Amino acid sequence: MRIQQILQFNVLLATLLFVTSYNVTASEDITLEDTLSLIADSHDIDINRLGPVFESKLDSKLSDIERSNLLRLIINVYFSDGFQDKFIPLAQRLKQHAVQSDNKNDRYIADLFLMAQQLKINFKSQQYYQLILDKKAALQTNPLDVKNLQLDIILLILAPEAFKFSREQILINHLTKIREQNLNTPFEFLIIKALSSSQSQIDNMLFYANKLLRYANEHQLPVNRATIIHNIGYYYHFRRMTKKSRQCADLQLQIAHENNNPEELFFARARMIEQLDQEKNYQGIINLTDKIKSSGYKPPLFWQNFIDYYEAIAHAYTGQLADAENTYKRLYDFLNSPDLKQYALPQYLEAHLAFNQQNHLKAFNTFNDYWWHRYNHVLQSQQQQVDAVRAELQTVVDEKNQNIQLAEYRLVQFKWLTGLLILFGIFIGILILRTKRDARALAASGKKLKALTRIDDQTNMFNRRYLQNRLDHEFEQFLRDNNNNRVLIMIDIDHFKQINDSYGHLAGDFVLNHVAQIINDRVRKSDICGRYGGEEFLILLHNLGTDNALEFAENIRQSIEQHPINYNNNPIHVTVSIGISLVNPAMKSSQDWIQQADSAMYQSKQQGRNKSTVF
Repeated sequence: MRIQQILQFNVLLATLLFVTSYNVTASEDITLEDTLSLIADSHDIDINRLGPVFESKLDSKLSDIERSNLLRLIINVYFSDGFQDKFIPLAQRLKQHAVQSDNKNDRYIADLFLMAQQLKINFKSQQYYQLILDKKAALQTNPLDVKNLQLDIILLILAPEAFKFSREQILINHLTKIREQNLNTPFEFLIIKALSSSQSQIDNMLFYANKLLRYANEHQLPVNRATIIHNIGYYYHFRRMTKKSRQCADLQLQIAHENNNPEELFFARARMIEQLDQEKNYQGIINLTDKIKSSGYKPPLFWQNFIDYYEAIAHAYTGQLADAENTYKRLYDFLNSPDLKQYALPQYLEAHLAFNQQNHLKAFNTFNDYWWHRYNHVLQSQQQQVDAVRAELQTVVDEKNQNIQLAEYRLVQFKWLTGLLILFGIFIGILILRTKRDARALAASGKKLKALTRIDDQTNMFNRRYLQNRLDHEFEQFLRDNNNNRVLIMIDIDHFKQINDSYGHLAGDFVLNHVAQIINDRVRKSDICGRYGGEEFLILLHNLGTDNALEFAENIRQSIEQHPINYNNNPIHVTVSIGISLVNPAMKSSQDWIQQADSAMYQSKQQGRNKSTVF
């Protein structure tokens, strides 16, 4: 009955143009269980059901505006979910329609989606992302112009992880302006959809996933439930929150069975294999890979190799070493391909084989190679960013040096001139002195710039980039000396958004500085602390165990709680939630260290906030 209602023209038009009122950022606590229940109950709007219905609507009689809005909607839905074989033909239809109706905006948007295919590059590649960035830089228009909105949605979907946060803020600002100006735009749904799959914080991810599902259910718009649960599940998976990750993997598999789509069922099973690997259920992996291979579905070669790789890991752990070694030899070239080389998968599998063959020395050395390979990849990534900044500064310095060399060359020539030209020589000398002064000023500015790249301009503490570099260095030291005397503390200000909403952003900045001052007053000279992002702070402690670290954290928490802030004669009571993580050999990288501290802090949040929790 609900699908039949979608076919009615009035409902379709309302879904495209109706604007609901909403909060732009998460202002309520939404649990994983709430989200899973909402996803499970949203089968009627699943993309497998509504996608074909919306496509069939294109064959009916529509006005130019209706057809334009409908095509944009379907193209964006398919694009954000990675269905290239579906959005490309629809983008070609949008371009034909744009030419017929002389709609320059539609033609511009269609060309954005067709550009990767025309240039024969992958639409998920860095090259395509850079082309979209160039388009954005060249666009001089209102932020809420349809071209601008479309570009920002694509950029968030394709942005590398390091740039996700800034891209998210841009779309959140767009939502704020749409609400303030009471605009009727179908891009509202597309912005919420992009945010639901891109938020790096789980609270916001759950918030936007719930908002997306409620919006879609109310207006009968298609959503990819498998993608939503997959993104949420991976958040928990990478943070080793196995129980929650398992809930997501189970529901993803249930949805795939419900949709009876062979491709979707394959990827749900592939996700479950990763879950079983985290749970160390190797017999379960073997059983599931057997089921995949007997299903009759032929995945792309990459994903077939993906399944075989995990099967080899399971064979190694269950004593089927010959099968594991045969698979390892067959997949060797694939695992060493340029796209996968950074993950050092051959070393990882080879180390497991050696360990299960009781060749412990080889296993130890191979695991050591594996970790150094992964660490060096992180270093290379960071070095590329540093080199890009250095190249920019070097260009400026080179220009100044060229000016100095030119001035000195002219000075040599003026030495041979007569007395009248001596006056010009003096002038040139003054010019040289000024140029050298500028060069010295530039060098001093370079030093200041280097310091600024390490400092957060709001709190004057170390910033996220510097903290990450130090954590990588500390983790490298730990790998060398294996001395568990380093503790990471993550601090998050409770209900920070409510402070901004109640007292304004200036009050929020005042609170950040207040908390930063308390932290700075209590850390030792040997400790490292800084603002990690938003309302989060990190402290790296040396030569402390978890008991002393907990006592240290409690001292900070109680100091913050017991010192209310007086802002414009308004007392603001601030509390924080704290997570504590001791570095340990089970960690694979500094990211695991951060994730453990984040998980402990999240437990403090779940237990009522204003607490300190040791991972």
